[in-house]
Amino acid sequence: MTENGVGPDLATHNIVLSAYKTGGHGQIENCKAVFDMMLAEGLKPNIVSYNALIGAYASFGKHKEALSVFNELKKTGIRPDVVSYTSLLNAYGLLAEAVGVLREMEAAESRGIQLNTIACNSAIGSYMSLGEYEKGLNIYRFMKEKGLRPDSVTFNVLISGSCKIAKYGDSVKFFDEMMDLKIPLTKEVYSSAICAYSKVGQLDRAESLFTMMKTNGCYPDIITYTAMMQAYDAAGSWEKAYALFKDMEMNGIQPDSIAISSLMKALNGGGQPARVLLLAEFMREKAISFNDGTFFEIVSACSMLRNWRTTINVIKMIEPSFSVVSIGLLNQLLLFLGKSGKIETMMKLFFKMVASGAEINFGTYSILLKNLLAARKWRKYIEVLHWMEEAGLQPTLEMYQNISAIAWKCGDTASVASIHERIGMKPPR
Repeated sequence: MTENGVGPDLATHNIVLSAYKTGGHGQIENCKAVFDMMLAEGLKPNIVSYNALIGAYASFGKHKEALSVFNELKKTGIRPDVVSYTSLLNAYGLLAEAVGVLREMEAAESRGIQLNTIACNSAIGSYMSLGEYEKGLNIYRFMKEKGLRPDSVTFNVLISGSCKIAKYGDSVKFFDEMMDLKIPLTKEVYSSAICAYSKVGQLDRAESLFTMMKTNGCYPDIITYTAMMQAYDAAGSWEKAYALFKDMEMNGIQPDSIAISSLMKALNGGGQPARVLLLAEFMREKAISFNDGTFFEIVSACSMLRNWRTTINVIKMIEPSFSVVSIGLLNQLLLFLGKSGKIETMMKLFFKMVASGAEINFGTYSILLKNLLAARKWRKYIEVLHWMEEAGLQPTLEMYQNISAIAWKCGDTASVASIHERIGMKPPR
């Protein structure tokens, strides 16, 4: 057209904009360039043009740019439509600023803009992501009042959102409603529903769903298998959890650290610590990364087997990550070493924790003191008490009294006097 002296019209530009909008990340700049070209040629962009540019930015989470275009749209006097609001919500995703967009979108309905299922799904998802569960439900109620038919996306957001905040009864209710409406089930819905049924004690229903899923040709993925293994763990059925793991292998699904930690938990709960250590070897062979959960279960297995050598190897593996792993895991390591009589190793681990900047808490010191007392290491006990005080953590009266009697019997009157001074007691004569 340009060769014939005729420039592309608005409709042509909009087609090009829409094509770039659905392209890869590199197409965003092309989309903006076409939009700027329209302005340079004196063409006035319409709602379709603006929505295409907002959508392009939204596709890659560029919320600031999307909002900027949205504001430009309003300045022109063109009223945003449901597509404008939905695209902008998708751009904001989990960000708190999405609340403002949600409010404006809800207000838009009162100005005659008819919200559709896609827009409502975006609103529900945003509210759920922001922890505004009740507001998300209000949007769902609004949909039903307006006669908008929910789809699989609606229920996926509702079921997964209610599961995340442990409202499993709501999850089951939404799933039953979805079944009544004969809306096709997705893998995500199956996984969330399996989790919900297991949490409310309906293992039979969870198993039935898992079987139904495979029968309907919707093959389970790692998330579904993990949900089912967690269900078996909750029911205390390690045999079924282990059989499920073997089924994963047969179907060529590579387990991840979350799935394996779930299986390890079921095995430890079923008194199968040796199998947990075999799973740890499997993880090393398959180069599957270890997480807090797997380390925790490995240490628990070592504790049951009194296998402190493996525990030492675990410590070496996680030492570079001391500053980021949970203090619960590190405390468990200290506890196991102390119970095994490895007091020196326990103290070395504590020093490494301090040096790494790990968040030492009251429980950490409590574990040290309890094991030092059992080993009759009373001088080190008193030293740890001092460290605890210096860290701003107040020892209990029992902690002082435990060591006071031992120090007195050993003739350390100076330590006894110091301890009694701290707790406001007179030393024995």
